[in-house]
Amino acid sequence: MIDTILSPIFYLKMNSPFDHLYNNKGKEIRLKFAEKCYNFFNVPQKYYDSIELFEKIHCITLILDDIEDNSIKRRGKKASHIIHGIPWTLGSALSEYMKILKYISDNFPKSIIKIFIDELNIGFDSQLKEIYHRDKNISLNYRNYKDIVNGKTVALFKSIIKIQI
Repeated sequence: MIDTILSPIFYLKMNSPFDHLYNNKGKEIRLKFAEKCYNFFNVPQKYYDSIELFEKIHCITLILDDIEDNSIKRRGKKASHIIHGIPWTLGSALSEYMKILKYISDNFPKSIIKIFIDELNIGFDSQLKEIYHRDKNISLNYRNYKDIVNGKTVALFKSIIKIQI
């Protein structure tokens, strides 16, 4: 039984909700942006493997956003939680998120870890603010709405830039 649970094939099945969206690629704008920034700022080659992290983090935020917004489709296909259910999808996304944080903590200096965590907190807090206002039916003025949208959408872009400087 333990061998089955720990096998790579079992892991692939276990992570199916994350993989469903991650393998259904979008425009990969964050990935392309990170590559351009890494080249522009002459980032050491040893960090190039980390570029994929931006796309994975974006994928996780989309999965969570789909659940929070009761979305049925993402990128023209059924959303992960529609196929796999909310508990499994949440578990898969959070498991992948923890693996990313472990990778960052194992491979980057503290200053870069802080940037990732600070920017991700801004992104998640902004998403939470949007949900709160939506579900409580509280109107936002333009400035507050713009701040929320910026917090959600530019957090990863800002972290890409900040880790280069």
